[in-house]
Amino acid sequence: MIFVDRAARKPAGFDARAAGWMLEFDRLRAAGRSVTEAWGTIRARMRADADALGALFHGKCAFCESDPRHVSNMQIEHYRPKHDARFSGLICAWENWLPSCQRCNQKKSTRFPGCEAPARCEVCSDPGNALPCVSSGPCLLDPGAERPEAHLSFRNEEIAASTARGAVTIRMTDLSNVELVRARRLWLGQIDFLLMIASGAARGSPDYKAAIDLLHWSLSDAAPWCAMTRSYLSRLGYPAALHPERRRAVVLAAPLDELRRLLASADLSRLD
Repeated sequence: MIFVDRAARKPAGFDARAAGWMLEFDRLRAAGRSVTEAWGTIRARMRADADALGALFHGKCAFCESDPRHVSNMQIEHYRPKHDARFSGLICAWENWLPSCQRCNQKKSTRFPGCEAPARCEVCSDPGNALPCVSSGPCLLDPGAERPEAHLSFRNEEIAASTARGAVTIRMTDLSNVELVRARRLWLGQIDFLLMIASGAARGSPDYKAAIDLLHWSLSDAAPWCAMTRSYLSRLGYPAALHPERRRAVVLAAPLDELRRLLASADLSRLD
């Protein structure tokens, strides 16, 4: 999970379009349609803005950083649930939208624990919780408005909470599920392969340059599971130039294609 400044990238004219969607939503609700039915009806009119939201998050789920587009459409997740009457006015609010894969969307569902209502808070109401709940607002992290790294950390492919809000977020969106952990582990295996090439290939060789560029790209917001990769490379301390705060900008037209090419063609026998 990474921070993406959602508020700074609201599409032009969004608020005017959203006002029209809300009028239609309220009309459908007054006619007896359920929240789900009314949302489904107006949802098709939001395609361009939904696509803009997905692009802002680089085609990745805002919670798990997976790219679901090869198996399903990206879904609009309402940070504050659309089924909760407290937030009915935020159904079409850009500031309340996050792009989500189907799994995270379903896991979060309509829950929204927060310390403004301690009885509803998954931290305050759990007597066995080891992390104190110090929030005065929502316990679920919003990666479109705050920095998740203040609450979450990685040890290789395993995610851990450093705060109560981090723990709630991991639990609510199932960020430690077996399949996701396996996918992150496989990605780190490819990062290890790039590190091996960068350390063993002749400096200046095509394979060396390709590996370094891909390692730099793996730290960018567009790369898969970049929060984990940043933590992994920073902890290894190799090479120092790859640390997120010192990395140079690398834009690759087709980085995953280049990675596959390198995996297939690198001459491992030349690596020390």
